[in-house]
Amino acid sequence: MKRPRPVAETSWTPLQARFSRTEILILILLAGSFEILLSRALPEFRRYLDLPLVLVLYLSMHSTAAKGAFWGTCFGLLSDLLLGTLLGLNGLSKTLIGCLVGLLRLRAAAEGVLGRMLLLGAAASLDTVLIAAILDLLGQPLSDSSLLFIVTRSCLTSVVGVFIFRGYDRIKFPPRDFSRNSMVEEDPY
Repeated sequence: MKRPRPVAETSWTPLQARFSRTEILILILLAGSFEILLSRALPEFRRYLDLPLVLVLYLSMHSTAAKGAFWGTCFGLLSDLLLGTLLGLNGLSKTLIGCLVGLLRLRAAAEGVLGRMLLLGAAASLDTVLIAAILDLLGQPLSDSSLLFIVTRSCLTSVVGVFIFRGYDRIKFPPRDFSRNSMVEEDPY
């Protein structure tokens, strides 16, 4: 009797999606232009909203841990280059978060608005704490790492991130209309 073959980690799961190179390039360009535009137009608001983190979380939720870490590195280094921060600071924090979300994507599937808001808020808090800890180790404390700053940043990133998740889900996974299916009969009653 043959034993069933184990399912590999790379097999497709309902949460796993394919992202084309063009799609990733568009996301990177959007995140980069958003970072530049927001840092020039509203620099104070930019401190509280982290679009690259939102995109890293979205990509990590729909891929493996290795890909999540890779996307975290790409988007984090992009943030470092565009904002003029210490090179690798955002790259390291977003790499760790992307890997963590990729590892936990099946166990902590964030469905619904509240679940996604909690995931985004927790990730934004972790990102801020990691950046503050790294800077503190280097002897350059973060200018504002107060609890109010962390909570405000987490709340704003999670609220904006939920709208981005919902919009991108509608583009990536459009709802199916089965009412036009000839195989489905309507109930005459």
